[in-house]
Amino acid sequence: MINMTPPAGAQKFTIKYSGDDTYKAVNIIKTIYVVKDKSTVKNLATTSQLNNLNSNITIEVSVKDI
Repeated sequence: MINMTPPAGAQKFTIKYSGDDTYKAVNIIKTIYVVKDKSTVKNLATTSQLNNLNSNITIEVSVKDI
């Protein structure tokens, strides 16, 4: 789950997984419209894409106006 407080308005979130030999990189773009001061975005990656991970991963979130 990702918790943040983006500004009001439409925002684009890009989720990138730095893959290894077993798990290939995925690039997921999710657009939401923020209508309150605090917003919670969760489940941007599917269970199958992150299934059986047994090591640390890095998630980069880019937020920008669309």
